[in-house]
Amino acid sequence: MSQAKIPVAYYHKPDKRLRATQDKLFAALQAYYETGNDFNTLQVTKLCQNAGVARQTFYRHYDGIGEMAVMMLSPRIELDSQKVDLHSFARILTRLTKQNGV
Repeated sequence: MSQAKIPVAYYHKPDKRLRATQDKLFAALQAYYETGNDFNTLQVTKLCQNAGVARQTFYRHYDGIGEMAVMMLSPRIELDSQKVDLHSFARILTRLTKQNGV
């Protein structure tokens, strides 16, 4: 399993271009998820087209869609400060695990 590249944006104040790129990719991934499609069928090319981002830009920041999804979810999950719908979280993790072949 490859080591995840954690974008600098998660540790420092994000650069506006990086934040804009992440927002576009996250919005495209969320839209795909909300349609009920299986993550296993989503390709980076299609995600990038929907986000209006070049594939090269995607791979500059992420190794794959699973890694991007984890990065998207991790800052939003604060187990100590809010309730988490564990069923939904488990369902998402199961999809990501299957996608990454873990």
